[in-house]
Amino acid sequence: MKNTIYIITLLISAFTLGQEVIVPLEQMPSYSITEKNSETYYFKDVNNVLDKFVGTWKYDTANESLEITFYKVLHETSSNNFIDMLDCNFIYIKNGVTIFDTNTITDPEEKYFITGAYLRGLNKIDLDYSEPTSPRDWRARLILDYIPASNGEPEKLDWFVKTFAKKTVNGVKVYPFEIPYNLQLIKQ
Repeated sequence: MKNTIYIITLLISAFTLGQEVIVPLEQMPSYSITEKNSETYYFKDVNNVLDKFVGTWKYDTANESLEITFYKVLHETSSNNFIDMLDCNFIYIKNGVTIFDTNTITDPEEKYFITGAYLRGLNKIDLDYSEPTSPRDWRARLILDYIPASNGEPEKLDWFVKTFAKKTVNGVKVYPFEIPYNLQLIKQ
C-alpha cells in the first residue's frame, strides 16, 4: 500500500511539473517571470493576433524597393519559456542593385534579422531589428503598425526603426542601416 501511494504521488508530480502554462501572447507584457518560478510559460498566439502581419508586404519607389515576407514561428524557445513569434525573409534593392536577399542565407543562426513578438496593442508590434551587413551590436527595434484595409485601400504597415546604436562618420552620428527607418509597406 505504501508503495502504491508513493508511485501515485510520483506520477502526479511528473505530470504537473512538466506542464507548460499557456498564456495568450497579447498578455505577455503584463507577465513578470522570475527565475524562482518553476513553471514554464508558453506565450501562445491563441487569438491569432500575429496573423494580420503574416504575408508579403512591399515598399516601392523609383530607386528602391523592399519586399518582406513575415511568417509565424510556433513554440520558439525564449529563455526558459516558449513563444509564438514573427520571423521573415526580405529583399532590399537600391538603384537596381540587390543589397540584401535573406532568402539566400542557409545558416539558421545567421537568419534572425527581424524577429520577435512584443505586442504594443492589437495592431502594433515591436521586433528585434538588424541587417545582414550590420555588426551584431547595431541592433535596434522595429515598430510595425498595422493599418487595416478601408475604403478600397489595401492593408498597410507603417515601419519605423528605433535605433540605439549610431555609427559616427567624421564626428557625426549617422543612421547605421541601409533600409530607410521610416516607410510604409503595402500588403501584396
